Amino acid sequence: MKFLYDIPAFAEYAKEKNLPSFRLKQIQQAIFKESILEIDDITTLSKELRDQLKQDEFVINTLTLDRVIEGPESTKFLFKLPDGNMIETVLMYHRHQKEEAETNQRKILRSWTDAEISEETHKLNRITICISSQVGCAVGCIFCVTGKLGFKKNLGRQEMIGQILFANNYIKTKFGKKEDGTRNRVRNVVFMGMGEPLLNYDAMKQAIKIMLDQQALGLSKRHVTISTSGVASYMDRLVEDGIDVRLALSLHAPNQELRVQLIPMIAKKWPLDQLMETVDRYVAATGNRIFYEYIMIQ
Repeated sequence: MKFLYDIPAFAEYAKEKNLPSFRLKQIQQAIFKESILEIDDITTLSKELRDQLKQDEFVINTLTLDRVIEGPESTKFLFKLPDGNMIETVLMYHRHQKEEAETNQRKILRSWTDAEISEETHKLNRITICISSQVGCAVGCIFCVTGKLGFKKNLGRQEMIGQILFANNYIKTKFGKKEDGTRNRVRNVVFMGMGEPLLNYDAMKQAIKIMLDQQALGLSKRHVTISTSGVASYMDRLVEDGIDVRLALSLHAPNQELRVQLIPMIAKKWPLDQLMETVDRYVAATGNRIFYEYIMIQ
């Protein structure tokens, strides 16, 4: 099975089949800009080429939607993998209230009903996706349901990217186009679903490359965040490998004793003083700020 958006793989295939170079651009446009999930829907390609690609085992996405839970501020997906394992993905919708500084605008707003004001002034501003990096999780934070499942497997880069591709297709159907004619799509990606992303480092690194590639998902590095429970050795690897995206640290406790109670495996392996030294090195090397995360429990 080969993924159609894998540029090196398709480039080699195109060379073997003597395909013109513009075919790759057509495919990238269809998948990443038009949010198409099925090869048959890429109508810029001939039917013969589409059939050939399917025959040669190219696919766009291997995730199957098992369940969706809709809410006003979020949508939660449960996906089934080809091997039967399940993962979760969450979309979060951020809205902003329009400024009403102009006197004339205020007069107009006063003439509308409350429902009309609410609909007009609370516009969809950006969309964040929380993606899974593993099936289950080995960290075992005591407050986390995923940790109770234990670790089952790492996801590949295609399964991480597949969550975003599915989400963009869903957003296209749900929200349509913006007022300027461009499509709504995921703006922020957070590795904060199932699993500890730094314990699936190589696949996460490959997925981030596709996220930041301007010919692919084209996200800004400021809009990609790795949320980690504090795997210090791989935090150092982020610096060594130049992975300059945002980092969020699930600290959860201001002292070692409490942290060991809440996140025993990680806290014992990388004590708080050692973790903070790693944070200092990371900040000094990158100039990035760290986001600290706490879960509010009694």
